[in-house]
Amino acid sequence: MPHGVPKNVKLCWPAHEDSDRHESLAQVGRVSEKRGIEVLHWSEVGMAFAPDSSLMSWAAEHGFIVLTNDLDFGIALATANTEKPSVVQIRGDDLRPASIGNQVVQALRQMQAELAEGALVTIDPKRTRLRLLPLRKNK
Repeated sequence: MPHGVPKNVKLCWPAHEDSDRHESLAQVGRVSEKRGIEVLHWSEVGMAFAPDSSLMSWAAEHGFIVLTNDLDFGIALATANTEKPSVVQIRGDDLRPASIGNQVVQALRQMQAELAEGALVTIDPKRTRLRLLPLRKNK
């Protein structure tokens, strides 16, 4: 396994992303996989058009991080107020691996501990942001 690659990072992404963005996410997934990160597409383990909540439950139960460009997953984290699963959302128009792939892998490496505990990571071309879960702290 290449040096510095997270050993316990596992990514999955939803089946219902729009087709162009979906293929780009698939390519980012393949870049991650080549770097030693376990990757799967949601349709390999669940119904392709199952509700997001099904994917989120499965990812939490199996220790996977959700990789998406759908902002609904961040909203679901805020609404559910849970610590798992972690979500990595990619924002921007260009999701090709040549544009964003290295930034995704670098974020997974740098934020491995936080992602293991529960985090929302937002990656856009100019910066990467981290928020620990739950997003709303109980008072």
